[in-house]
Amino acid sequence: MKKLFGIMLGFGLLAGCGGGMELGPRGEFRMPITTVTMLANGDEYLLQGFIFPLTNFGANFEMETPDGTTCSGTTTPKGEGFMTCSDGLEIPIDIPTDKYGRPSGSYAAPNAAGTITAVGWGNESDIDFVRSLLASSGA
Repeated sequence: MKKLFGIMLGFGLLAGCGGGMELGPRGEFRMPITTVTMLANGDEYLLQGFIFPLTNFGANFEMETPDGTTCSGTTTPKGEGFMTCSDGLEIPIDIPTDKYGRPSGSYAAPNAAGTITAVGWGNESDIDFVRSLLASSGA
């Protein structure tokens, strides 16, 4: 019981920091997330959804494109992992060390496919903000 209380207190402290943490419809803690990738052909690949923090400091992700493609995945406690999408796309996840574990954050970085992805979560998950990150990164 002590351990559960400590875990809940930890999540409660994160939520109380104004960091974008919210309680989902099933009683789970979650944070909104938006990613925008400029593909090599100039098309934008937009995903929006939620991060579900895990007690081991990893996270599960559930996201969707505007046309209904769904993606889900998991990261390790070091912020590394993969998302698999219903259209067959596999997306590597490698969150910068200085950003991982924060209830809000954003960054733009090159990815394994040679394109640039901008990501925002928590209070920085606004789609216009994330698109501006992508534009300022030179994509």
